Amino acid sequence: MYILSRPVQCLLILLILLSALVINALVVHNICESDLKLRSVNFLLIQHLCVSDCVGAALVLPAPLLATARGRWDFGSAVCKANSTLNIALWLQHFIMFALLKVDRSMATCLPIGESKGKGNNFKISFIYHLDVSQQ
Repeated sequence: MYILSRPVQCLLILLILLSALVINALVVHNICESDLKLRSVNFLLIQHLCVSDCVGAALVLPAPLLATARGRWDFGSAVCKANSTLNIALWLQHFIMFALLKVDRSMATCLPIGESKGKGNNFKISFIYHLDVSQQ
């Protein structure tokens, strides 16, 4: 017994698939059109995150969509394992990218504009303080 009927489930998976492809492609296009954004590490990380979302949606979601439409899994255990492994790998990549975005934001708040990066002790203390405060 399903909470939602199979047609509704297929429609939801298809909606997620199409929105993931279109919205992420629009974000990548927006970043690529701006020279200012292309020079920012933060926007480059977001761009890579969107590209991986597009790849993930295109590779992971079609198999569950077809299985839901048919009402059974016809692809065998190897495809099931590969699909699950790819899904887990893409989620792990998301966690790593979000961690890198957090580090980039932390670094950006610790380095004042126009000051020399040679002041290592002040930077280390403020960076550690910022990480400590942001985790509370």
